[in-house]
Amino acid sequence: MFRKIIAVIAAIAALSTPVAMAQDAVVINTAYVSADAQLVKQESEGAYTEYEFRDKAANAEIEALADASGNYVFVQTEYEVKRKKLTAKLDRDAAIKAAQAMLPGCEVDYIYFDEDDGVNEWHAFCTLDGDMYMMEFAAESAQLIRLLKQEVIPGAADAQSESRLLTAREAVDALKLAKGDLDITDLDFDFDAYEGAIYYEGECTLGYKKYEFKINAATGDVAGWELDD
Repeated sequence: MFRKIIAVIAAIAALSTPVAMAQDAVVINTAYVSADAQLVKQESEGAYTEYEFRDKAANAEIEALADASGNYVFVQTEYEVKRKKLTAKLDRDAAIKAAQAMLPGCEVDYIYFDEDDGVNEWHAFCTLDGDMYMMEFAAESAQLIRLLKQEVIPGAADAQSESRLLTAREAVDALKLAKGDLDITDLDFDFDAYEGAIYYEGECTLGYKKYEFKINAATGDVAGWELDD
């Protein structure tokens, strides 16, 4: 049985890595996409062009955003991997140990529990060598559901010009400072192609109400706050 592990690399700068041109004059940055990868989709996304590739050798699907000059700013690679069946049930400490076993030497910055479509999950945010990772584990099976990696390239431009991004803990602390003692129920990060910036996005509860939020990952500013009806 195959399940998906997602590794996200968000690059917020004009990359100096050499690029190759595919038959359709599609820009392929060989630091992230194999020159042998096949283009399956291409479309405009704000001020960027979104490419979708299939890399059969790596058994992966790749989405890449490039600016008008052909520089990659965001790459998401989704790998298919064979998962093992495990019987252990993860509590909080076990989830932290699982994250540390997956990324030896990492620091677990923030962790929370969530139930998604009837599946109990642990979400662990980690830092390692200046990069940020997010892992999701199924609590009942101890199986990894999702893995995201975000890498910031020095020399960023435009809205995301900070030398480092906030960790998940720092982002949540900034949200609590602005809105109160809330509980996080969902947290993710993503590159906004229309704004050229990375945000932490998610859901939380405050009192008896649910809210959707958006936090600028460079500044900690609350960029979105909306009651979830």
